[in-house]
Amino acid sequence: MPKNAPADDKPTVTFSSGRTQQDGFAFSSQPDSPPDLRLLHYNDVYHLDSSSAEPKGGIARFITAVNQYRSEDRFRTEPELITLFSGDAFNPSLESSVTKGEHMVPVLNSIGTDCACVGNHDLDFGVKQFEHLARKCTFPWLLANVLDPALGEDVPLGNAKRTHLLTASNGLKVGLIGLGEREWLETINSLPPNLIYKSATETAKQLVPGLREAGADIVICVSHQREPNDDSSLARRMGSSTHLRRP
Repeated sequence: MPKNAPADDKPTVTFSSGRTQQDGFAFSSQPDSPPDLRLLHYNDVYHLDSSSAEPKGGIARFITAVNQYRSEDRFRTEPELITLFSGDAFNPSLESSVTKGEHMVPVLNSIGTDCACVGNHDLDFGVKQFEHLARKCTFPWLLANVLDPALGEDVPLGNAKRTHLLTASNGLKVGLIGLGEREWLETINSLPPNLIYKSATETAKQLVPGLREAGADIVICVSHQREPNDDSSLARRMGSSTHLRRP
């Protein structure tokens, strides 16, 4: 997020666009049945060391918690966990001032991240450094609405992907779109010239049909945006459900 964005306790917002049973995937409506999809989402992770105050334990505690949700017996009848990251890993931190983000690559991989959206701080050390780090990651990075014409037509900044399609362990096909906001471009000092920013809502509207045609049963927006920009207009453009959850 932009460096001066204040922390608050406003709801987090998840936008998704799903098929109906007639489209070929029957989502369960039984209250006691296993969920159709299990998602773990995280963002803005820069440090490895534990803190002197809660939340203590650092990255080791976080990975332990993720592994519990992934493999504990109570989840064995449920679909495997899909893990999504919404950006800002490679900076800012004391460690990154030395490693230029390199220290976070094995962390993101160890967490079992399935897909990520590019955040503004992931580009703090330049686009070439981001590309170098992204190539070492075992998952794709998405950014559909910030394009670099020097790389070709409709090619995202940093050679990120616009969309990704993955298959859950129960066969549910999940389409993913990565979106960023215009404001965070102003926080990066070393961007290529002539970048093209496209509206997040219009980009989502453009890309959802292609993911549906590719077989996606549900489409999820993985965004690096502040909540006022992650609003219901984006949900409507995706033809979707909007879920509000207090942290």
